[in-house]
Amino acid sequence: MKEWFEDWFDTIYYKALYRGRNEEEADRFVELLVQELKIKGDSKILDVACGRGRHSVALNELGFDVTGTDLSFQKIKELINLENDKLHFYRHDMRHVFRINYFDCVFNFFTSFGYFESVYDEKNAAAAMSANLKWNGYFVIDYLNAEYVKRNLIHTDKMQVGEYEFIIEKSLEENRISKKITVIEKEKCSVFYEKVRMYTLEQMIHLFSTYSLVVENCFGSYRLDPYDEINSERMILVFRKIKN
Repeated sequence: MKEWFEDWFDTIYYKALYRGRNEEEADRFVELLVQELKIKGDSKILDVACGRGRHSVALNELGFDVTGTDLSFQKIKELINLENDKLHFYRHDMRHVFRINYFDCVFNFFTSFGYFESVYDEKNAAAAMSANLKWNGYFVIDYLNAEYVKRNLIHTDKMQVGEYEFIIEKSLEENRISKKITVIEKEKCSVFYEKVRMYTLEQMIHLFSTYSLVVENCFGSYRLDPYDEINSERMILVFRKIKN
């Protein structure tokens, strides 16, 4: 049985719904991260679950050797045209190691983790991202802030995007946020789902610390403001891979 993300991310509806993601914001966020972490110019960077590749491209434009991976065949097919000598894209499942002890930095942006039904799969993904990283390298995960989401949840929202009408219903189910997305297109109606695990800061630190990743900082926004459990929209964790 397929999980929800195996089909949804390759649809024309997904692309339409999330078309407004801000490229300039991605560029600025990447620049701030590079400055904050003092990433060296010859660093090799892995962008796990790279999606449309906006962060990969931004990092490459700063001169870094960047590899983007994603489970979506369609997205990788579209990104191939952007490749150059220092920018490459591959279809890859984040639950498996890509290149062991190879990258200076591994990034996982825009809540691209926590999708799996099985906790075992979540642990496999965490272990693989750590294994991709060199010792003393940086791992950064950009995640939703569970407490903020709970306090500011809009249960039902409607929007028109071109010829598509989206009805989005959100709910909290145990330790997950669930989003039911109904797409109305002329006489056709399609239904899709998004489900993301609601990790707290402590749970996230505990999960990744199992795989030699030691937390060094936590930010609450793409401006790298300090993290606040109640008011921060994001939970951006910076880890370092350290030998025990």
